[in-house]
Amino acid sequence: MDSRILERRRLLRLFLLGSLTVPAVALAGCASGSGRRTTRPPQFGGGNSDKNGNNGGPGAQGSR
Repeated sequence: MDSRILERRRLLRLFLLGSLTVPAVALAGCASGSGRRTTRPPQFGGGNSDKNGNNGGPGAQGSR
């Protein structure tokens, strides 16, 4: 009789541990992927850069 009670307690402990661990791992995975970006996203076109043939923009043309 005692062995049944001990086995039931052991199973309940394992169930409790699993039911707490799985959501915690899922939340940790979601939290680590949100908000913080260590790299800048790529910028495509439309930039204000001084390339050949651009003449440096409107401010640079007055210095000639």
